[in-house]
Amino acid sequence: MPPVWQRHNENQMALPPLKPECVRAPLPPLTLSDIGPSPPLRNRDPSKGPIVKTYFLGFVMSFEDLAQWGADHDLVPGGEYYRLRNEAWDTLRMVVPHPTATATVRYGPDRMYGSSFVVATNRTPEELERAGDLEFIEQVRTILGKEEPPIWHRRPPATTNHEHVTNARTRMKMRALASHSRGPFQRLSTINDTACTLTHESCFRNNYNRLSLPPLKPECIRPSPPPLTLDDIGPSPPLRNKESFRGPIAKTYLLGFVMTFEDLAQWGADHGLDPDAATPITRTREPATHFPG
Repeated sequence: MPPVWQRHNENQMALPPLKPECVRAPLPPLTLSDIGPSPPLRNRDPSKGPIVKTYFLGFVMSFEDLAQWGADHDLVPGGEYYRLRNEAWDTLRMVVPHPTATATVRYGPDRMYGSSFVVATNRTPEELERAGDLEFIEQVRTILGKEEPPIWHRRPPATTNHEHVTNARTRMKMRALASHSRGPFQRLSTINDTACTLTHESCFRNNYNRLSLPPLKPECIRPSPPPLTLDDIGPSPPLRNKESFRGPIAKTYLLGFVMTFEDLAQWGADHGLDPDAATPITRTREPATHFPG
């Protein structure tokens, strides 16, 4: 989805104060050379000249940056990472000045997902002109506490799942794996645990369309590893407890086998799910900024 421009400042929240130990000296102001050249105005009509895609100029905030911002502003005293991150995201969207926008961005050599607070775009002449409004840009930068200048970036392709898998081959591998693992743990994210527990019959009965396991390619067959023992798995956490009057709070934990995207791609290659792939499938990586500067 496109970036969301924030509403006018009629009900803009006040910036939460920094904790005293987090106050730092002001940074040197940004210059236009720090930001770099702007892309051309967006053009979707080839009859009017070369096609120019949409670019956003924004300050990239990783999930860790958001959590740190929440901790520095004491949004959730003693709060854990996820609460700090979510509270910082909600607060910043109400604090940044009009017409700051928010968008999703992928950044860095590993193409990680993060949030971008967009100060300009090339969609219209008016939005492109904001790339030169250093006073506005500096105001947003001060609120975010960013040392780095904003960068021009594209928004990631739309995805259809929470893992942001955009590679069609990897999606195929994930669907194949999911079809073999349907059971109590496969739908944890959609189970309402106040109405259905892991011992409830309905959590176990959805195996009617399980696929057969595709055979390994002969050259990928390896000796079976030694069977696991309880010592390999380690001690289990205590039973979940949400009520402090019943004893210490114990959060929800899941016991699972972690598969990276590369693991999934390799599993698909080993089982011949993509006969056209001559070599194991891996994700390609792109530079952090799409606009050549």
